[in-house]
Amino acid sequence: ARLEGQDKADQVQKAIVYKGQGKEPAMKLLPLAAGLTPFVLGGLLNGYMMANPERVPPLLPIAVVMLVLWGALAFWFRGRLAKTGQIVLRMNLIPAVILVLLGVQELMFGAYWGGLGAWTQLYYLPLLHLGASLAPWASFPIVLYTICFLLLAAASLAGCKLRERR
Repeated sequence: ARLEGQDKADQVQKAIVYKGQGKEPAMKLLPLAAGLTPFVLGGLLNGYMMANPERVPPLLPIAVVMLVLWGALAFWFRGRLAKTGQIVLRMNLIPAVILVLLGVQELMFGAYWGGLGAWTQLYYLPLLHLGASLAPWASFPIVLYTICFLLLAAASLAGCKLRERR
């Protein structure tokens, strides 16, 4: 009888997970944690450029790799979490906060803060060249940062939608 009861409990657990309701809380936070990825890439790129000021890194390929990585993460998350909207929102929450901080620094204070301000600028560094290529008319950095944010949002949405088609 106990074995039979255990089988029923296993079936119920499988049904809950199948419906997307039994996801671990940590898994739901992974898209938010993925939002830290550009900090790492921006920091690495900045470190390289500071150590090698005479060399220009391949900025366009770096931007493309960053967007492909962002879309691949969204693709992976979409296979494990329930809704595209939640994934896109969670992945782009940190980029949105960074964009607001950049806007406050640039538009309200007219200068970037030390420490935190430097890190907010490094966040979009891997995408900045691509953003500037798409908007050569932009005269304010916040416009370029906004374009970079939109590129990240579009890449995450594309990754999720690609997974849905599969």
